[in-house]
Amino acid sequence: MNFKNIFACVLLTGSLPAFAADNNLEINSFLTVAASMMSEEGRYLDKVTEHLSLENDSVYGFNIRKKINDKVSGAAQLLASSNDSTFDIEAEWAYLSYKLSESSSFRVGKLNMTTFLISDYINVGYLYPWIRTPVEVYENNPLQNFLGAEWLHITRFGKSGKFTTQVSIGSAQVEKNDLVFRATEGLGLNFQLDVPNVSVRLGAMSPTIQLEDHSGAVPVDAVDLDDRGYMYTAGIRVNTKTFVLYSEAVMTDTEDQTQAIFPNQKGAYVTLGYKMGKFLPHITFASAEGDVYLGALPAGIPQPAAPKTQDSVTYGLRYNIENSIALKFEYQMIELTDSKGDGYGVIDANTATPGSVDSYGVATLAMDFIF
Repeated sequence: MNFKNIFACVLLTGSLPAFAADNNLEINSFLTVAASMMSEEGRYLDKVTEHLSLENDSVYGFNIRKKINDKVSGAAQLLASSNDSTFDIEAEWAYLSYKLSESSSFRVGKLNMTTFLISDYINVGYLYPWIRTPVEVYENNPLQNFLGAEWLHITRFGKSGKFTTQVSIGSAQVEKNDLVFRATEGLGLNFQLDVPNVSVRLGAMSPTIQLEDHSGAVPVDAVDLDDRGYMYTAGIRVNTKTFVLYSEAVMTDTEDQTQAIFPNQKGAYVTLGYKMGKFLPHITFASAEGDVYLGALPAGIPQPAAPKTQDSVTYGLRYNIENSIALKFEYQMIELTDSKGDGYGVIDANTATPGSVDSYGVATLAMDFIF
């Protein structure tokens, strides 16, 4: 069974009795249970602390697909994430697809943002080697979905090669430093080449960033920046009988005073893994750097956001217990660089002199299921 294709597109429709009788309805579930802790007092990615916790990476969801007729189908992913500590179920994406021809289709609704190599199935941990996708790249895009439309075209060649073109337009909401923004007039363009054992992709996206809400007393119009942001991505994946390689790079660029809230960032990683039966040991080298904004601040913004700057090495081991169950362990060694902050973590200022901690570790143990 090709789980990647199943989990990349699925639909929400019908009742449980209809599911039992309808051959055109598919439902597949996935679950990740993960426990993490860090070596210093503080927080990493908001939820990981020095105390063992399951709040950061645990997730449960299911994908649904319904074929309505030969041209129309629908898909959805319902997700209960521990990130909000409540496990409230939300529609991560839900759309209708219309088949224009054998090689192209049109989608409309709440769509998955295919920014990176594994964006189509980023919540299904069983389908990739890591417990947590490399943050130095994947945390640069706070938008995982958007309301809009996209055109998808697939050109097939040879026995199993294909070239995919994806063009999208839409809008989304994003939270940043207690501000709620709208990313509007978002334009996206992605290209991906798939041949046996190898995938290569290039992508770009550009939204206009507008303030939607402010948690303080500053009027909304005082920080309505209405500037464009840009993101450029590139990646390659190699998966053979003996080894795996993943590598991606990202660069973000914002205009004018928007940089005070969304600093310009660069990030990259490379993962190498060697297959040993049911075991897959792997190592990831990653780096992130950003520019400190030195210009005039927008009204209502007391200080610019610090860029995320860190280097890390992650040692990982995956063990396939069954065809649908994987046990994973990772230890990430994080080194802070250039005295520009705590990277993607925050070291508790009450227990350590600011700047005195230049490295720390994060350990995570997880089990991934698909069923």
